[in-house]
Amino acid sequence: MSFPTDVSGEHLEKALAGLRLSRPQRRLRLPKPLVVEWLTERMPSGCPAEVQAFAYIGEFRMFVVEMRYYFMLQQPKDVPRISWSFGEDDDHTDPLAGGAAPSLAVAMLRAEQALRVYLGIDE
Repeated sequence: MSFPTDVSGEHLEKALAGLRLSRPQRRLRLPKPLVVEWLTERMPSGCPAEVQAFAYIGEFRMFVVEMRYYFMLQQPKDVPRISWSFGEDDDHTDPLAGGAAPSLAVAMLRAEQALRVYLGIDE
């Protein structure tokens, strides 16, 4: 079975374009250089997720997850097995952006790139 991966980066580019338009009006104070340290966790065998990772920068949280293959067999075909997101560090707020990725490492890079674009650090 094949799961969405956005290997071409087409959906990522659309997400980045949207982030450029929705940047915060105020300048945020962030440490320079912006260094991201991921906390990676292998999940217990009964959990639908196989691996998840978090990183925090200021008031933002990045999240990536790789779901277990057997769990994904029960999901709709348009649900990615590996995905990324970033948003405010608030469990009650929806992510600002996210999407599928071909690997956990690429998912981490995409989350970082989205955050940098949103903050106006990278174009």
